[in-house]
Amino acid sequence: RIIGSTGNPDDVILQNTATINGNAGHKTITVNNRDAFVANLTIRNAKLRNISGVAGLVMGTDGGTVSNCVIRDNYHNPSYYQASAGVHMSAGLVTHCIVTNNSIDVKSTVENDAMGVMMSGGALENSFIGANRVTNNGAGKCFAIRATGGRIVNCDIIGNDLSSTNELAGALD
Repeated sequence: RIIGSTGNPDDVILQNTATINGNAGHKTITVNNRDAFVANLTIRNAKLRNISGVAGLVMGTDGGTVSNCVIRDNYHNPSYYQASAGVHMSAGLVTHCIVTNNSIDVKSTVENDAMGVMMSGGALENSFIGANRVTNNGAGKCFAIRATGGRIVNCDIIGNDLSSTNELAGALD
């Protein structure tokens, strides 16, 4: 259990200052145990370049719960297929969270990325996904949320900014 003691995510911050350049990986935090519980934190400033992976929060195949967290200011410049900045979910529950100001640099060779949330399972509930953006107008496809599985319940998905017509703001796959 990782719980910010004040209940205010701005008071407890998980932050990265280094940039991972090359070799696949994840930055900031991975939740991968069905009994894991993370709450009342801000997860920010993960930076990945020229690799696949996730800049931000990873919800692994064994899941867990993340509640009342802010996932913000994460950046990914991927060189491979299916990268994300913000949240990547295979299982578990993300609830009452804010996913904002994450960005991804989409290249012509990269498709099916997510600048907010990428999910193949789990549940995203009562959350806000907004003000995420693409920082390059490559020919690849990018989604504010790319959901190939799982469920999305009672979420606001607004104000996500894309820079080319090939990309899809606020779209589900």
